[in-house]
Amino acid sequence: MIKKISNLLLMIYPIGLVLISFIIFYNLPNFTYLEAKEIIINETSEEIDLSKENEIKGQLGMYYIYTREHVYIFNSEDGKYSKRKNLNE
Repeated sequence: MIKKISNLLLMIYPIGLVLISFIIFYNLPNFTYLEAKEIIINETSEEIDLSKENEIKGQLGMYYIYTREHVYIFNSEDGKYSKRKNLNE
């Protein structure tokens, strides 16, 4: 037996899909991890440390870029980065 779908559900479902899509699209970062690596390579002329590929790559909108000399923290929203301070210094 086929049940008739209410008009309210037919209105709420597409509106909900549009809202969810908007929320997901709005929260996408402006820079990807690969773009961040390219920026670090081009601006610092340091080589990426391939032995650290299994380390943490990102957290809370920040990417960790591991080079042979330093670790850079890259903001995925505005493209700014800084060197992480070593604990031994």
